[in-house]
Amino acid sequence: MKTTGPKYTTLKDALYDTVHNTPTPLKAMAEELGCKYSTLANSVNPNIPGLEFQLSRLIPVCRMSGNLAVLDYIEHALGRVAINLPTAPKCLDALNKELLKTIKEFSDLTQVAAKDLVDGHCSHKDAAEIEKEGLELVQQVMTYIEAAKSAAANGGKLR
Repeated sequence: MKTTGPKYTTLKDALYDTVHNTPTPLKAMAEELGCKYSTLANSVNPNIPGLEFQLSRLIPVCRMSGNLAVLDYIEHALGRVAINLPTAPKCLDALNKELLKTIKEFSDLTQVAAKDLVDGHCSHKDAAEIEKEGLELVQQVMTYIEAAKSAAANGGKLR
């Protein structure tokens, strides 16, 4: 999980990275999108002003590339954080274990915060530790929520 701000100064820089920093060749992406290679390449090139990337291509490009740099940039610009949704556990016992993990993650966060902030100051290291534990807690909470939603979708029964 990414825990720092984006390394890009513009949306187009992030978009360029999304299509070029991937094992999927740009030509293959263009073919899948039904556009010319040059059209796709030029539309994400930050050095070519005036050419616009079609928003309808954003989700397919992210899926094909597996690179979410452009989404990270957008989330950061909006003051948000996105995480991948975890897979829900398949039985009630697993759901209970996920709840215990969630409680543990909350405990870890409070312990780190108490230790790091005892002197009334928050260093960059302190903030990084708190952010790491906080993001782990958020991801664990989402795991628990997805498990509960999965149970509800299956008539109250976990798969």
